[in-house]
Amino acid sequence: MGRTPYLIGWGSSLLRMKHSSKRSCARQIRLIMPAGRWVNSQAGNNNGYYWACAGAANPYLLLDEPTTHLDLQFQIGLMERIHQLAHPGTSALPTRAVLIAVHDLNLALEFADRVALLVKGEILHLGTPADVLQPELLSQVYDVPLTLLRDPNNGQTALLPKIGHQ
Repeated sequence: MGRTPYLIGWGSSLLRMKHSSKRSCARQIRLIMPAGRWVNSQAGNNNGYYWACAGAANPYLLLDEPTTHLDLQFQIGLMERIHQLAHPGTSALPTRAVLIAVHDLNLALEFADRVALLVKGEILHLGTPADVLQPELLSQVYDVPLTLLRDPNNGQTALLPKIGHQ
């Protein structure tokens, strides 16, 4: 991941980077609390955070469920950081190719440029999130009725399962 010189061994569930590299990375994505302590540093899955930072040094970034086990604010922060890597705008950073496997349909709706809907290892649909993440199609694939809601104030969309309590 472009951080090989910083690796010092295997951690409980993630590679540890040199302290200074981790702190620099964490500041970029607001992973450190004001007291200077790591948020959830000993538990859960922080791999996505480290890989999102490491991705700044690589032209390609492949992530498998990077938001798993993260609280909502950290899921959004991580996805925003990954989006910045793919779309650096006017910064001096080059554009990165990013491929993410994610089961959270709402994160895909909000952050993805293109979506591939896989069924039994085969691509069923490929296109923009608006084209692929349609409630009718997803309801058939997941065997759960879904509704697409749109916020009238900002146009943001969200998929919700229709849960029938009988």
